[in-house]
Amino acid sequence: MSEAVSLAFAFAWLMAAPAVQSQDVSPDVLMKSPSAEVVAEVRKDKAVQAGNTAKSAALVDAKTPKSR
Repeated sequence: MSEAVSLAFAFAWLMAAPAVQSQDVSPDVLMKSPSAEVVAEVRKDKAVQAGNTAKSAALVDAKTPKSR
């Protein structure tokens, strides 16, 4: 990668960082939406209701926020 592209990427990253940090959300609010989405999907998916653990794990993994 050229130095100019690297510098442009670093500058863009630095400009985006304050915007990300300013969105302080409490932990309960952060988990409420993904939890509701998982519950809604479980109610619709008969395989998960029947005990398909692989599908259940994939669903939860897809819906939960990743740690930083």
